[in-house]
Amino acid sequence: VVFMIMGGRQRVGVVLVGAGIILLGLVLVFNAKLNVLNKHVEALRRDVSNLPPPVKRGDLEDKIETLERSIIQTNEVLKDVVKESKIHQALLSNHNAIEASNAHSSNGNNGHKRICIAVPSAKRPIPIEQIKEQLMKLKRELDMDKDMVILRQAFNNKDTIEQKQFAESIGFKVVVDTEGWPDADRPDIPLSFGDAPDRVRWRSKQVADFSEAISACAREDVDYVLLLEDDAHPAKRFTDIIFEKLSLVPDKNFGYISLYSGLEQPPPPPFREITGTSLDNWMHQGDGRHGAVALLFRREVVPDMAKYILDRKFERPVDWIIPGYLGGLKKLRCFELVPNIVQHKSSVSTFSKNKNRDQWFSHSFKYEQ
Repeated sequence: VVFMIMGGRQRVGVVLVGAGIILLGLVLVFNAKLNVLNKHVEALRRDVSNLPPPVKRGDLEDKIETLERSIIQTNEVLKDVVKESKIHQALLSNHNAIEASNAHSSNGNNGHKRICIAVPSAKRPIPIEQIKEQLMKLKRELDMDKDMVILRQAFNNKDTIEQKQFAESIGFKVVVDTEGWPDADRPDIPLSFGDAPDRVRWRSKQVADFSEAISACAREDVDYVLLLEDDAHPAKRFTDIIFEKLSLVPDKNFGYISLYSGLEQPPPPPFREITGTSLDNWMHQGDGRHGAVALLFRREVVPDMAKYILDRKFERPVDWIIPGYLGGLKKLRCFELVPNIVQHKSSVSTFSKNKNRDQWFSHSFKYEQ
């Protein structure tokens, strides 16, 4: 009650103070009755102890048993009164409401967040301390009252307990894939684009993992979903920058906005269009190499897109099928934010045959913008 009053719920607090007083009165009445009964029992026990042996098994012991049964019955009635009373129900209901409110308050405005960052995490041959530092860097740039992160550990990363525990300790939600994608390991996996079976298996699992990660975010109460690879390096306050720049995007019903582009020199700010133009050329258009390092979506486009790419995970790499679906199929305009607010400098790919990854850095990225 004091918490509710201190929290600004004065009217509810006053009502519950009155309700509590009434309930306390009922408890005191029943307790008084119990005290009287207990005193009677003690008195009778003393009387019995002073009587000769033939009398001790007589009427007085029957009276003691009767009084003890009365005490038990009174206790049960008292429990029922407290449990079934409207006052108790009101207090319980209000307690549950407060607990729910507190849970929502810890997540911002009634649990609503402006953005959910989906981080698909696969096993990399790097020290755990480096992985934890990367997660901490991400946390430092967020406003956790407005932003949330879902780290999805891929099947090959499900045993990384230390990563999971650390992510949860800094406020991230963790989803662990315990099943994997057995269909991607079958010997007759469909091949495409001249890729060897091991590469097709890797890229197909990546499509599936990315699909599941953004789907988890889309189920949250958020406005936007950001697909962010686990080796991406964000700029200072990068989520704040996203929402500062959204008012400048040429089309508010965009398909996605890439926050990163590698290899090429940057164009003029603030945006350049990279919409995929056809189903035959399912890639980002224009200069640059955007991959799927940092792609921002409106939440409402994610569920259908995630299902579409999951159902077709063998067809194309993730950074082809997403631009193709949103640009080529759905005819939604797609853009790159300039300068970039995410850097990608990982030299260790989750696929061992990927080489020279350290060359794929953004030329326009600045940590402080």
